[in-house]
Amino acid sequence: MKYNEALVISENIINEGNKLKRLENYHSKHGYVIISANRKSNTEIENNRNKNLLKKELERTGLGFKLVKGYYKEEGQDPDLENSFLVYARKNGDSEELYKFAERCCRIFGQDSVLIAKPNQTPQYFQK
Repeated sequence: MKYNEALVISENIINEGNKLKRLENYHSKHGYVIISANRKSNTEIENNRNKNLLKKELERTGLGFKLVKGYYKEEGQDPDLENSFLVYARKNGDSEELYKFAERCCRIFGQDSVLIAKPNQTPQYFQK
């Protein structure tokens, strides 16, 4: 999926001028990712289970995270509101671990992509 084909979760978060905008501004210096375990083709029960599995995995890693709501448009589908996580490196040394974690979770949870923002760079999609 190309960037311009999606309603990007981060655009909804970043452009609202809310607390999440401040989080994004603060964490952009060390990097962050936005990832979801939702799939429109899954049932609500499956998506909740996957969200909880992703949350447990996040807790295990020690990376910082915040549960957020956003929209994403899967190929051939209408945009869908979904639970996502804004995940951030706590210090510069955690950035590479963060990106590898995001790429791995993208594959595990069958995501089309994950948004990766490297320190002080424009966010970009990693596509599996």
